[in-house]
Amino acid sequence: MAVRDRRARSGAAAGSAASLPATRRLSPVQPRTMVEQAAEAIVAAAARGIFLPGDRLVEAEIARDLGISRVPVREALRLLESQGIVVSTPYKGMRLMQVSNRDVAALMRVRLSLETLAVQEAMAVAGAEDAVTAGRRFAPLREAADAFVHLATGPRRDPAALVAGNHAFHDALCRTSGNLPLHALWQSLAR
Repeated sequence: MAVRDRRARSGAAAGSAASLPATRRLSPVQPRTMVEQAAEAIVAAAARGIFLPGDRLVEAEIARDLGISRVPVREALRLLESQGIVVSTPYKGMRLMQVSNRDVAALMRVRLSLETLAVQEAMAVAGAEDAVTAGRRFAPLREAADAFVHLATGPRRDPAALVAGNHAFHDALCRTSGNLPLHALWQSLAR
């Protein structure tokens, strides 16, 4: 896009700018706030079994472990509470939510619906693109799939790494759809 703008300013013919592909060569960078990083760290710790369902999440301890102030940790806990991951109980503080098989099954049905829609939309968009552009669209998904296979079949099977690899694959799948609201919903459910 910057190339297109520079050519237009330098007096290049409009036809040459129009010949550039409409898709971006690079994915936009998403800034991550301290709050988002703290929330991701808490969820990752829960995935690794550092925090277990029902455990009290002490703001000061988490802030100390992360090397940040308590304010972003407090906001991260509120964010996770809004997503149903953390539960606030008066006089007992924040706790990691309890999870039942029924809750997980309900969540997985919703994720399955979102991911099915993501596949349908990615295929529809790719069908309208030339092979090279479609290949670029699916490259991050292919890389995430290869990385997950390596984690799953490698000599050292780290459960936390498998969870992270699974998350990366499904995240890439939803990104490939190009549907930003779908991806945002998936991210909130994936935690």
